[in-house]
Amino acid sequence: SLLEDEDPELVTRVFDRRRQRRVNQCQEQIAGKPLDEAVVHLAAVLDAEGYMAHVDKFPGGFRLTLHSCPMWSVASHYGQACTTELEFMRELLPGALVKRVIHKAAGAYVCSYEISELGPEPASTCSLSVNSVRRIRRAFASELRSPPPGDPDCWRSG
Repeated sequence: SLLEDEDPELVTRVFDRRRQRRVNQCQEQIAGKPLDEAVVHLAAVLDAEGYMAHVDKFPGGFRLTLHSCPMWSVASHYGQACTTELEFMRELLPGALVKRVIHKAAGAYVCSYEISELGPEPASTCSLSVNSVRRIRRAFASELRSPPPGDPDCWRSG
C-alpha cells in the first residue's frame, strides 16, 4: 500500500498510539478490580466503541466475544489492528491470561477471547519426568548429541 511504501513502520506506530491512548483512558477504571468486574468493564468499553461485546462466564474464566469490528475495513488489510487489540486487553488485564481463540481475520464471523486468572508459574514447563528423560536419552543416545534449539531446560536435567 501507499502508506507502507512511504514508511513501513507508520501503520504500526499509528495502532500503537491508539492502543496506548485507549489504555490510558481505561486503566484507572479497571485497575485493582477483581477479574470478573474488570472483564465486564472492558466489555462495556468495547461495546461503546462499536464492537458489540458480549461476556460469557465459564469454569475457569470468561469468553469475550466481539460480534462487530468497527475497524474491519482497516483490520482486514493491516494485521497490526488485531495485534494491538489483543495487546490492549492484555495491558488492561495484567493479572489475566488473554488468548484470542476465534479470529474474524482468519475467516470467522466474530473475534473471541478467553480470559482467565494467571496461575502460579509452574516449577517446570516440561511434562516428562526425569526418569522418562533418562530412558529417552539411553534409547536415542547416538542421535541426541545435543538438544534441539528451543527445547525446555528440563530436557538437559538428569
